Amino acid sequence: MRPDERDAAFLWEMRRAAADCLEMARDLTLERLEQDMIAQYAMSKVVELIGETANKVSTGYRSAHPEIPWSAIIGLRHRLVHDYWRTPWTADLECHPARRAEDRPAARPAASPATRRRRLA
Repeated sequence: MRPDERDAAFLWEMRRAAADCLEMARDLTLERLEQDMIAQYAMSKVVELIGETANKVSTGYRSAHPEIPWSAIIGLRHRLVHDYWRTPWTADLECHPARRAEDRPAARPAASPATRRRRLA
């Protein structure tokens, strides 16, 4: 199924944001991300934008393209927006359906808001 004009615009925005995210993450390690507040906010904002835009893509187009993990993309956006302080930075790896369980990093307890504030001080 080819996207209509509206879906094509959303898909283009998602692709542009993903390219921006890859560029920002080019030299970023998970350890550095955990310590860099600016990188955390920047990366989470881009992932939020991708998820928000994915949610605007028509259900017809999403249904026609089950190879794209729409629910995981949109779900990660919801976790970042509504449960930010409890979302570990490995959440993107955990929810990606293409990753096998044995390839995933060990789950770590999420930092509490107080722990994050201490880190930023």
